[in-house]
Amino acid sequence: NVLRMTATNASAGTNTYQSCSYYVYPLSYTVTWTSIQLSSSIVGSIADYTLTAKNALSGGAGCANSCMPSGTSVTITFPAGTDASTAVLAGSTWNGTQIGSFTTLTATTVAFNTPAQVNQNANFTVRIKAVTNPTSAGSFTTLSMVVSNAGTGTNTFQNASYTVYAQP
Repeated sequence: NVLRMTATNASAGTNTYQSCSYYVYPLSYTVTWTSIQLSSSIVGSIADYTLTAKNALSGGAGCANSCMPSGTSVTITFPAGTDASTAVLAGSTWNGTQIGSFTTLTATTVAFNTPAQVNQNANFTVRIKAVTNPTSAGSFTTLSMVVSNAGTGTNTFQNASYTVYAQP
């Protein structure tokens, strides 16, 4: 890319200025989950996963930088042993708005496009209905979500734990 500017000088001539190549780097952010809640914490049971976070604080007015615009891609990755392929659309929401369709649905991945915008520094919630809990009891910390942002980069949400218990 080349930036070129032409200006008229005092003696009625013109000066042309040309810059070197430049590149606009994508803006990416990493954010910690506020909480991860399961409707059932029993091994192998079907549970609704409610993921809560506060978006990164970056950007100017409107939907800029860390803002997550409507229609951008979301990928949620669940820990091994989870079966997210059982998730259902009915009741699965992005910040209170129904998710239109899953673009990917596998044992450890749920992907969709955001049905609503989430601004910079805004609290929001994602609910995925009917995920099958991991097959072994324990504390899990690897659930993550990556969302495309208005800064042409991504927002990554991670670093919260939840526990799944053996049948009583």
